[in-house]
Amino acid sequence: MTPNTPAPRTPPATPVSGVPFDADNAPANSVENHANAVPAEPASNDSAASTVSSAPTGSRVPAVPVASGAPIGSRVPAVPAASGAPIEPRATSALAAPNAPIEPRATSVPAAPNAPTGSRVPAVPAASGAPIEPRVPAAPAASGAPIEPRATSVPAAPNVPTGSRVPAAPAAPNAPTGSRVPPNAPIEPRATSAPAAPNAPIEPRATSVPAAPNAPIEPRVPAVPAAPNAPIEPRAPAPTASRALIEPRAAYEPVDSAAASEQHAKIVNITFAGTRTRAELCETPSAPLVCVIADPDETRISIPAHENLLVVDPGDWNDSLSPWPAPACFRGGGAFGGYADRFLQTLTESILPAAERELGLAPTRRALCGYSLAGLFALYALYRTDRFTHIASASGSLWYDDFLDFLRANAPRVPNACVRLSLGDREEFTKNPRLAAVGSATRETVQILRSQHLDVTLTMNPGNHFFEPDARLSRLIEALAL
Repeated sequence: MTPNTPAPRTPPATPVSGVPFDADNAPANSVENHANAVPAEPASNDSAASTVSSAPTGSRVPAVPVASGAPIGSRVPAVPAASGAPIEPRATSALAAPNAPIEPRATSVPAAPNAPTGSRVPAVPAASGAPIEPRVPAAPAASGAPIEPRATSVPAAPNVPTGSRVPAAPAAPNAPTGSRVPPNAPIEPRATSAPAAPNAPIEPRATSVPAAPNAPIEPRVPAVPAAPNAPIEPRAPAPTASRALIEPRAAYEPVDSAAASEQHAKIVNITFAGTRTRAELCETPSAPLVCVIADPDETRISIPAHENLLVVDPGDWNDSLSPWPAPACFRGGGAFGGYADRFLQTLTESILPAAERELGLAPTRRALCGYSLAGLFALYALYRTDRFTHIASASGSLWYDDFLDFLRANAPRVPNACVRLSLGDREEFTKNPRLAAVGSATRETVQILRSQHLDVTLTMNPGNHFFEPDARLSRLIEALAL
């Protein structure tokens, strides 16, 4: 092996505690492994001892044992230096001298047993006698110093005055009630809403207090109905081409059925030609006869005392009173059959002759009257027969399909006949488009009849189509002046 060739590295021999390492007396394998090592210079008296046991605490022993007399702390390189070459020590963290002051390391470790409270000791214990910089802690308040209480929401202690609030943490045994901090510290109570004294008067809350039982109550002023005979102000009708043909709205007079019956000496319910009728007769057989198309059991018509009344049941209104077939006005309702001519023939050829014969009547004038679809039938009959000289159509269904064209294309059978029409002022505001045409159709009917030299008037009534039908028809019959 040449001087410059490194020897193979083997595990170092383990020194025996307290025995110096001697290459001459070492085992063979240790001498052979270190044959090329250069002996170190003799240690001086100031150098550290060469034994492991005498090394200062904290010194680091190199992996390879140093030669006898080498300074403690030097590290021998892995490759032995050439013979006579000085060995460069490896820079290591030099240990402080035994009495050197140690800078405390700022760590979080518990303090030494005798260290002042709040001081923090570094991780490495200081040498004996080294001064340690204590850490300044947060100094506790001196005994008796006032403490600001913490505002918390906890129930008060049993003996705490009403209104004070005690913090969450209980006070020390001798501390005043409500304090949270060291004993004898005064506690400021929290200002609260103190309850009123037991006998203190309580201000009542302003509420809607009901009146006393006997207190007078202000009555609510209702809409006072008009007196029975008070006249009703007429409502201005819709403008038409000829205002002279329209009668102002007449005052309403409720129909007194009992008085109407007492006017006539005789009331008879009889069936003619299979049709139910009701007759109210005066004492004069030659008095005018008013024929009303309606239900004899439900209709109560008031007529002048000098006139005779005959109420005739038409049966199925949609079939018997419609001049020709037409579709239904409402979804699910019945269509119109268009058998007015057949019912009119039965009325003029069977019912009226039989009634006049059986009741002993010989009228000089006859009137045909009706409401709604019966009013349409009455006006239609004027163009189909000459048996009636007076026609009363109250809220007649003059909106009926093609009826205005029928009036223009035909002439009345009785020249200079008297025709009285009426209509509710709310009837034309219905949502049904066919029925809503009744206002314009009625006003145009007036113009057509006037052009045919008939005595025509139109009276506007308050309300819709179903408001007081008997009263409307009774007043219209009276306006015929038979």
